[in-house]
Amino acid sequence: MLRIVTLTTGAGLAGVDFAASHGMQFIEFDSGWYGPEHSSTDATAPIPALDLPAVISHAAQKDIGVLLYINPLAMSDSDALFALYRSWGVAGVKLGFINDGTQAMTQQIISWVRTAAANHLLVDSHDDVRPFGFERTYPNWISMEGVRGNEHFPTATHNLPLPYTRNIGGPMDYTICYGQSRDQTTNAHQMAMAAVYYQPLNFLYWYDSPSKYANTANWPGLPWFDAIPTSWDESRTLTGAIGQYIAVARRKGATWYLGTMTNENPRTLAIPLSFLDEARGTYTATIYADGTPGTRPCTTPLTVSTRNVTPATVLNVSMAPAGGQAVILTPA
Repeated sequence: MLRIVTLTTGAGLAGVDFAASHGMQFIEFDSGWYGPEHSSTDATAPIPALDLPAVISHAAQKDIGVLLYINPLAMSDSDALFALYRSWGVAGVKLGFINDGTQAMTQQIISWVRTAAANHLLVDSHDDVRPFGFERTYPNWISMEGVRGNEHFPTATHNLPLPYTRNIGGPMDYTICYGQSRDQTTNAHQMAMAAVYYQPLNFLYWYDSPSKYANTANWPGLPWFDAIPTSWDESRTLTGAIGQYIAVARRKGATWYLGTMTNENPRTLAIPLSFLDEARGTYTATIYADGTPGTRPCTTPLTVSTRNVTPATVLNVSMAPAGGQAVILTPA
């Protein structure tokens, strides 16, 4: 999913086109689309700069869904609001500043999710929502934050415990920031998150606009994000140590996606590919790896290579400090 950073009609249309050309399913208009979120209580009309019906219509033609952000201040009548969004053709809502902890708030969140389900809306709840399993009861509740994600550019040491702790509780909206100069990790580390972390509604390129990626030659990691799914037929944790490193492989159809991440220590892992299907024989591995470490992790270049592998192959995965590796394994 792509967040539309600039809240205008033109940015929305461009975002739809970018999403469609890069294998994404949704765009999202974040806080501000109906006015200042901490003072405006009317989320029934967009700001003048945004022709929302035009964007939704264009998105429908491209098979892209549109999500809208809402602050609880504007949800005093969620029944009417969500019914209105359904009539507009909106695909879902992102509920901001949702801080649970009390029974009353938990029941309120569930009520919002039930109302959204009745109106065929997906829900992504943000901020301090603890995972408590209700996404199985209400499958439209597709994602939640409940994590210090990459909006805050945390360290690799922060990122490495998450697969073993927060993420085992349910979907984790981390907001991947590939290609950001403020990252404290390498680009390959950011890419690997899309396989390592379980998140059915991944926000990508959180702080950026499509124009940044117009020259695709400057962004060799884009094909990885274009290809990787967000739901899986099979998942395997191959190796790891809490807070230090991890390797996860996930399969969709016949294709496997392998992600590895390390903390601030450079590391080489020997990964047996015995999980591959022997009946399929040879696979083509497209490997997105750390290059020579830069002066800061985010300046470490990304290298791309291909090779043939089989289930008997042991893949040597070298990672720079705060680095990672992302590999697509496709039957040859």
